[in-house]
Amino acid sequence: RAAELKWPIQCKPAALNIALRDSSDSYSPSMAITISILGATGKTGMWAMKGGLDRAWNVRVLARKPEKVLDVLKKLYPEKDEGQIQSLMDKVTVVKGSGFVESELKELMSGADVVMSFVGMVNAKEKVVEPMAHGVIPGMQAMGDGAPKKFIMMSSIGFNDGKTHGNKAWGRMAMCCLGCIPALKASFADMADAERFVMETRTSAPKLNLIIARATILADKKDYLCDYTASEPKYSIIKAGATGKMSFNIDRQHVAQAFLDLADNSSDYNNQNVSLFERK
Repeated sequence: RAAELKWPIQCKPAALNIALRDSSDSYSPSMAITISILGATGKTGMWAMKGGLDRAWNVRVLARKPEKVLDVLKKLYPEKDEGQIQSLMDKVTVVKGSGFVESELKELMSGADVVMSFVGMVNAKEKVVEPMAHGVIPGMQAMGDGAPKKFIMMSSIGFNDGKTHGNKAWGRMAMCCLGCIPALKASFADMADAERFVMETRTSAPKLNLIIARATILADKKDYLCDYTASEPKYSIIKAGATGKMSFNIDRQHVAQAFLDLADNSSDYNNQNVSLFERK
């Protein structure tokens, strides 16, 4: 999970702003989708859970404590009463899990079209993203034809082949400073190792659709809600190695919107590494 950095850095790269939907489009799914979410009670993953529910999708989540999912729904829908919240809770399939155990992950992914991960490091001494990837991908392979057709993993710009986007979006000075923050350095190393495993698997198992979606610095806009059913896309997607308009940060709700749109249609980004920025 990226730190909330405050450097006043501006960047103006060549223009190439890409979104999965045109700004005039409302969201209209061709069919109901079932998504499985890892990290659904976290600061970014919870918005994907909300967006899935708002789009009338089938939502499955992995949680150590199922009651925490109920608490998150209350936070996401403060205008709803207890009965309405319980109705939403009834629409979420909660798989109780204590970690990335194969049996739990298979249960989570059972019947899902897409699995997405918003898992991020909390304790600098404990890797979580790499173990998650090493659990999900072999699980998908073991499930054969019954596996989700797509895995979207949240990561960050700033390392591997996302380093160029980090330099442009944050500036070289900020990039140097990031390496001096022990917790952030450990988090980046965890995500970088997970990315390398995903990229290696693409070679050995090309039929899997493994997408790495790298966010710039994560932000939380106060008193704001993204409309996941009708609003224009608030993000831009830039493929690794390409250039475009890049932002220093991106709202977590817009990261979730990008994940949901990738879940619905990722034809231009299958098996690729992409970076997510605020749309300008």
